[in-house]
Amino acid sequence: MIRLPIGQYFERFLDWAVVNCADFTRWCSGCIDSVVDGLKNIFCAPPEWAMLLIFCAVIFVVSGHRKLLTSGSACGMMLVIMLGLWEPAMETMALVIICTAAAVAIGLPLAVLMTFSGRLKKVVLPLLDIMQTMPAYVYLVPAIAFFSISNTAGVFATVVFALPPIVRMTVLGIENTPKDLLECSEAFGATPMNRLFDLELPTALTSIRAGLNQTVMLALSMVVIASLVGAQGVGSVVWGAICNGEKGTAFEGGLVIVVIAIILDRTLQAAGGTAAKRS
Repeated sequence: MIRLPIGQYFERFLDWAVVNCADFTRWCSGCIDSVVDGLKNIFCAPPEWAMLLIFCAVIFVVSGHRKLLTSGSACGMMLVIMLGLWEPAMETMALVIICTAAAVAIGLPLAVLMTFSGRLKKVVLPLLDIMQTMPAYVYLVPAIAFFSISNTAGVFATVVFALPPIVRMTVLGIENTPKDLLECSEAFGATPMNRLFDLELPTALTSIRAGLNQTVMLALSMVVIASLVGAQGVGSVVWGAICNGEKGTAFEGGLVIVVIAIILDRTLQAAGGTAAKRS
């Protein structure tokens, strides 16, 4: 039986890319590390109780003044403080925010282009299938090759892992724009750009919000795996505890990740519901 040397070809391509993209990846690594450290320092600069109040105020406003959600989030953050994991939690928050922002910045324009180009859609959709089914640990291979052991490697792997939902849901939302509305816009002489920004994207907001929610959750679920390549935060606490056999510390770290996930998920859902009512 002939064996296909796909792994060897991939390794050769990766070695070539690492050598030829060294300057660019070095620049990216410096920029991303600076942004992550800067955002973490902003979160950690005020006292813990002050930052808790700021987060609660933000949650209260964006959720449409939901007192139960705000009080529940405050209790969850108090638990994080009492476990002594506030600083790692803020590092994780910084990583999730940056990874989500990068995924949205890449995913939204790509999804819009896919709705305009059928050929691009035929190429990208199989790639998204591969990205969603590929084991998360495989993303660590190019991350280490390009960025070595660093926060940037964790950000790279997390963005690739969390990108597909925002692309798929945006395309789905735009393509599900009611045909009668599209016909009306054409009848009134709307250009493709007018139709996109004034009709299709506003109609697709519900689907885009769902994709954003999934992207945030996937980014957060990647924090422990990303810690294997140098990403800081609660994931590194959990991984270190696992390596040292500290079961209690690993459980506490996992509990903090659950708290962050619940707060982000409920807040995004509430914010989406509030925005939908206003529109």
